[in-house]
Amino acid sequence: MKRSSLADRACPVSRAVSQRVDAWTFVILRDVFLGNRRFQALRLHTGMSPRSLALRLDRLVGQDILTKRLCRAAFAAEVARPTARWAR
Repeated sequence: MKRSSLADRACPVSRAVSQRVDAWTFVILRDVFLGNRRFQALRLHTGMSPRSLALRLDRLVGQDILTKRLCRAAFAAEVARPTARWAR
């Protein structure tokens, strides 16, 4: 039996998992898609170290899964958002 590809599914999480992410990255993606987008909120909610979180966020940005944008409401705060490709 041939295994189906998760990359073609409508679910953004399924498409992200098709990139072969580790468990922490999956937790980050879940939180971002549920609305936690600020770095500090992600850090507090996941319990990750700032360095580990930053490395994984940078990798997700590099893979065109997330984008980083400056938040207008907070001084020098960045928010992570799914790219148009992943936010269907």
